[in-house]
Amino acid sequence: MKDIEKAKLALTEDVSFSLVNGDNTFVSKDPGVMPVLRLLDNDKSLLTGASVADRVIGRAAALLMALGEVKEVYGEVMSRPGYDALKRHDIGADFGELVDSISNKSKTGLCPIEQSCLGIDDLSEARERIVSTISRGKETNRC
Repeated sequence: MKDIEKAKLALTEDVSFSLVNGDNTFVSKDPGVMPVLRLLDNDKSLLTGASVADRVIGRAAALLMALGEVKEVYGEVMSRPGYDALKRHDIGADFGELVDSISNKSKTGLCPIEQSCLGIDDLSEARERIVSTISRGKETNRC
């Protein structure tokens, strides 16, 4: 079985993010982009060449995946900007549902994490903006 298939199977009601990289598997219940940020900070080598499955993939998550040099990504829900960013960085992308954008939890606008990356193509700058948005507390109405 391919790593991406294993990653997809690891998504459950309790697991929102899963990563498979050969014999290594990582799963997380954390919401949003937090699992990828933690891996970038603590174990970037696990991301490099990995297959990732996530409940929601927007542009912000896609840019972080590119920064981590992920090989392929599956999103149960994926935004068009997220899909485009993955493809632009030569990352395999598949989805259950493709949507125009990722909304905030209350469906009143764009996810604040997504907003932080509008117009940004530089991966390091995108990460800085995402971290800044989270640290300012805008994640209270996160995606």
